[in-house]
Amino acid sequence: SWKKEGKEEGQSEEYENDAKKERRKKVLQSLHEKNAPKIFQIMLDLGGLYIKLGQVLSVTALPIPEEYRERFRILQSNVPGHEDFDSVILPTLEKELKSPVRDIFESIEETPCGAASIGQAHRAVLKGTKEPVVIKVQYPDAKWQVPAD
Repeated sequence: SWKKEGKEEGQSEEYENDAKKERRKKVLQSLHEKNAPKIFQIMLDLGGLYIKLGQVLSVTALPIPEEYRERFRILQSNVPGHEDFDSVILPTLEKELKSPVRDIFESIEETPCGAASIGQAHRAVLKGTKEPVVIKVQYPDAKWQVPAD
């Protein structure tokens, strides 16, 4: 009977440990659900290198909680464009093209059709040929933030 009591005690401790683990798991999941959107938004606000970090974390073999991975996967192909068209994108285009954009393009959509960690893309129509094109514009500070991209 002495062995029986010891065995039951061990089972009781095991049950308590399982219950503690389950409570801990639920608390952590709740915290991840609450904080993943906040961290995602901070990465978007910081841009560049932080977006690249989110992209890497979305596919890494490291044990990243699924709540974060889901958010960071958005950064793989659907980063919201964040640079102002008139004050950043247009001057950047004209500097790179060494010409006013109105001389090259009949129209350019101000809203980006795509964006990533180092730049964004805009639909445009070439002047003369009327050919639809997509213009990729690298953010001015992207060269020093993510040199390997």
